[in-house]
Amino acid sequence: MQKYKSYEVIKQAINENKLLLAYVKSNKCPVCDVILPKIETIAINQGINSAIITIEDVPEFSGQHSVFTAPTVILFVSGKEVFRKSRFIIDQELEEEIIKWKMSELYNL
Repeated sequence: MQKYKSYEVIKQAINENKLLLAYVKSNKCPVCDVILPKIETIAINQGINSAIITIEDVPEFSGQHSVFTAPTVILFVSGKEVFRKSRFIIDQELEEEIIKWKMSELYNL
């Protein structure tokens, strides 16, 4: 997972990647650090690009994407948000959503 510290760079990554999993965390959130390795594993296993966005480093992201709590995962497909989950992130649900969109993108090629 790549850590982003600029909103412009994040926007570029969202638009350039067919699938991008964004993990939004806070430095004040101990749960965020516990969940991060699980999210990283899912992204690696699914072979998709992923981003770590820390609210304190990139407050513009929170404002532009209405992220009011951490941790939050957002799945972007072709630049559009298609899935979001905050606080209680269930690994299996996230992985199933990624697989669904990966299959959808394959059929649209």
